[in-house]
Amino acid sequence: MTRQDILRAEDIFGPNIRSVKGKTTHTTQKHVEVNLQDIPQEIMEKHGEVTLAIDIMFINKIPFIMTTSCNIHFSTEELIKDMKNNTLITSIEQVTHASQVHGFRKRQY
Repeated sequence: MTRQDILRAEDIFGPNIRSVKGKTTHTTQKHVEVNLQDIPQEIMEKHGEVTLAIDIMFINKIPFIMTTSCNIHFSTEELIKDMKNNTLITSIEQVTHASQVHGFRKRQY
């Protein structure tokens, strides 16, 4: 194999991608900014009362609490560190507080 053979191979196949990938560095990305807007009055009148469906899902034995609002189909997922009652209650309260901040009310049964 000669130097010319290597140059021809690079011309035909391009540079060695594995070598290039090994030399690239990780750059920090900008954070996504979330701009909250007021919810239109029509939506608040029609779907102001929210019913949350709550479940716990395990992915690779890691627990996540999943919530979905039944009318507006807004869902949240949150990693939970353990299955203790206080942890679950705190997580559910965070979700309900977030919906109340935006003007939604919990439907009472």
